[in-house]
Amino acid sequence: MVTAVGPIVAIPWPSAESEIALPYRSKSKTKVRTVYSETFVGDIMTRNVLTVDRDSPLTNAIGAMSLDGLSVLPVVDNSGKLCGILSTSDLISLTYKLQTDIAILPMVDQEIRRSLLDAVNDESRDLKVSNAMTSTVRTVQPQDTVIDAARLMTDYAIHHVPVVNQLSEPIGMLSASDIVRTVAYKPEGLLPNEE
Repeated sequence: MVTAVGPIVAIPWPSAESEIALPYRSKSKTKVRTVYSETFVGDIMTRNVLTVDRDSPLTNAIGAMSLDGLSVLPVVDNSGKLCGILSTSDLISLTYKLQTDIAILPMVDQEIRRSLLDAVNDESRDLKVSNAMTSTVRTVQPQDTVIDAARLMTDYAIHHVPVVNQLSEPIGMLSASDIVRTVAYKPEGLLPNEE
């Protein structure tokens, strides 16, 4: 039963006897383990990601993002090491800095993204990727668990995280969508520990 309390909706917590709670608890209240702690970033990441050089013209990166429908590009230095990330959020910030009206868009869907990228493209002909990218990048490695990656993404409110090797070279990308897809196709979810 859902109860409306002013603008807030309160949903009662299920009791221990409820059918909803039973799959998530054992009767002895042992610790719970997740199957996701046994799923690794390398198992679900997107491979063969497109990268862009930090010294490339921003218009090239915008063109690649627009053409491929990407919302993020890992940025590399001359040695191929990750040094930043370029996202549609960075481009929205850039449009605001460039005094463009489209900076106030509340949602960025595919069609709007293309318009946004075209507008930034027109106003940023002399800029380099390094002028718009985010330099502080959180990363994961293929051997990290999906749980650890999800916590990182939640803690820092990010939707994409580059996957790097031990040399800090990008080898993949993990998105919130990759994690949701994994959860959707691993229906066993939480399982009680065996005693």
